[in-house]
Amino acid sequence: MILLKISKAYCIAGCELFNDSGKFSYWENRNVTSDEIDIVNFLNSKHESGNLNILHVGIGNSYIASKLNIFKEIIGITISQNEILNASSKSIPNYKFFFLNKYKTNSLDIFDNKKFDIIIDANMKSFSCCDMAFKNLFNQYGESLRNNGYIITHINGIKWSRMVKPKLAFSFKNLFYKRLKEYDGPINNLLSISDCKILAGQNNLKLELVDKNLIVFKNDK
Repeated sequence: MILLKISKAYCIAGCELFNDSGKFSYWENRNVTSDEIDIVNFLNSKHESGNLNILHVGIGNSYIASKLNIFKEIIGITISQNEILNASSKSIPNYKFFFLNKYKTNSLDIFDNKKFDIIIDANMKSFSCCDMAFKNLFNQYGESLRNNGYIITHINGIKWSRMVKPKLAFSFKNLFYKRLKEYDGPINNLLSISDCKILAGQNNLKLELVDKNLIVFKNDK
């Protein structure tokens, strides 16, 4: 699914967000991360029903979609048009993908109140523009869960803070091209396990820790 450039986007607090759907390179050609491997191994080990659907936030090189294709549907979102082009080239039948900045006000409204069994966001707050935007996003996650659905994130992601800025880059292979470059982000984007417990309580979710790496917020309704 290829979208044209779209207008400016803002978070609920008024921060302007990256929203350029031009061909910016990002994670589409990078190696899979240990975070994604841990998440895939966990979900495959649970032997979940193939009738479940997944929202994957930040599709990267589409490793997760390629390894979880037993599920009924995988919907992915990204701020990189090149990641979308890469996802399209995979031809995974149950995989849909959209250009969307997750911190945009009411971002998940584009799915028309669709409910998800599993929401994967390995870097929940890592790229947040402000606390209000993150709280609004997490509230949307909670409201988008089906009964017994859950949000899964990774310990590495909650301890990582970054900012993304567009940049013109050069390589001998690609010559001049547009890419998204990461920089160190604000310290208040780091989350602790205690923060996650508070977050779970505020959203009526149950927090579960899976070994030492994975954090699960479960909707027990």
